[in-house]
Parts: sequence; C-alpha cells; structure tokens
Amino acid sequence: LERIVVHCDRNIHFPNKYIVREGEKDDRMHVLNLGSGRLMKLGCEIFTYGPGKFVGVENMLGFTTICTTSLFSTSICHCLALSRERYGTALSAAAPNAQANAQFLKRQKVIFTQFQQMVQQVTARKRMWTRYQTLLFSQASNDSDGVEIKKNVLHEWHFASQRLGRQRRKEAFEAQQREEMIKHFVRKQHLAHAKALGRDQRRNLVVTLLHSRGDSPERCSPSPGNSPSPSFQRQQQQQQQQRSLTRNGSPKSGGRSPGHHSSILLSPDTRSCSRSRSRSSNSNS
Repeated sequence: LERIVVHCDRNIHFPNKYIVREGEKDDRMHVLNLGSGRLMKLGCEIFTYGPGKFVGVENMLGFTTICTTSLFSTSICHCLALSRERYGTALSAAAPNAQANAQFLKRQKVIFTQFQQMVQQVTARKRMWTRYQTLLFSQASNDSDGVEIKKNVLHEWHFASQRLGRQRRKEAFEAQQREEMIKHFVRKQHLAHAKALGRDQRRNLVVTLLHSRGDSPERCSPSPGNSPSPSFQRQQQQQQQQRSLTRNGSPKSGGRSPGHHSSILLSPDTRSCSRSRSRSSNSNS
C-alpha cells in the first residue's frame, strides 16, 4: 500500500467542480482524502461521498476507458489519483502472485457489474419520479383550484384501498383455512387416541376376565402351529357332548330310538294315560 501511495498524484478541487465527469476518457482511480462530493449519473444524485471513498477503479484496472459516473465536489476536496500505468509499475515492483492477481481482477469485475446494475436501477427510479413530479406541478400550475390534483389523489387512494382490502381478505381467508385444517387434524388425533384407548380398555377387561377364570390369554386361543391347551380341549369336549345329547338323547337311554326318548320327556299325566291304554289292550287280547 505504501508503494502504491508513492505513485499517486495529489490534487485539490474547489467546491461545485467536477472531479470526474461522466462520458470522458480517464484511466485513473480517484480516492477522496478530504472533503465531500456527490456521485451522479445522468444528472441524478446516487450517493454522497466522504473521505475514504473512491471512484474509477474499473478505469484503472482496464475494464473500461470511459467514466460511467460523475463525481461532483460540494466542498474543497483533496484527492489521490492513481493511473493504470503507475498501478502496473507498483504492482511489478511488489512481484505479486499471478494467481492471486487473477482472482482479484475477477472479483473486482463482479463488483463493478453489480455496482453498474445498482446505479442503473437508482437512476431509473429517480428519473421516473422527477418526470411525474414535473407533470404534477405543471397540472397544478394550470389548475388554479386544484380539482385535477384532488381527483388524481382520490383515484389513487381508491385503488390503493381496494388493493389493501383484497390483500387483507385474502390473508384472513388463508388464516381461516389454516385454523380449520389444524382443528380437523386435532380432532382426528383425539378420535384416534380415544379409539386406541377403548381398544386397550377392552383388551384389559378380557385379560382380567381370563385371569379370574384361571386361564391365561396366551393359552385360551390356540395359535397356528401350536397344540391347543388342556382347558381349550376340555371346552371342546363339553361342547361335543352337549351336541350329541341334543341329537341322540341322554347317555342312560341305552341307544334307544329318538321316539322312545321323546316319550320319556312327556309329562306324568300323559305317561299314566298311555299305561292305562296299554293295559286295556292287553286284557282285550
């Protein structure tokens, strides 16, 4: 840095003078050491510069030979100017790394491109604002009562209020939808939780009943591939005996016919009448 400062030119600029003028050829970088100035583009002020600010790096590095902006002094300024030739001399004396120098140039080119885009955007906005302000004031000078200005203001206010109203309604509708979705999700979670709780309660009740009977839940229902438990076998045998009694009569019937078994099931009066009839038939014979 000290070697670069040695190669710089020292200049003094008076107020309301151009330090750098847009559109002129220049290969120097100007560093503002003392004083203040305005950075301008197409007659529009972009920034206010103070000590330590600089302009024209792209000219010194060889990206362009034409000044893209203007620097206008607002007070007495002391500037340092470094040309491309002296920058190359100082750089060769320092023997820099070629790779580091290439990376520096690449980074500065990206910064210069971004700076140019930003300056163009600010300039376009300010020129548009100046144009419409001029039209507004020209209408105001022609309209003594200000009726046209009031109409324009009310018209813009009406459209702005409509736009804001639509935006608020849209946001309220989206918030309501989100709230309904959250409520539906919570309701589903509560129902699923209640269903799972009821299922667990029924299972616990079944397990409690099976334990009270002396059977474990694992032994009551035979799983596939395992032999049934003794209690399950006893239940199966009892059910088979009950079905056989229903079909063939009691075990003490001695294998009699179902008709004879049905006579046993008759009432006592019916059985006595049947005996008297059998005796009368024997005496007649």
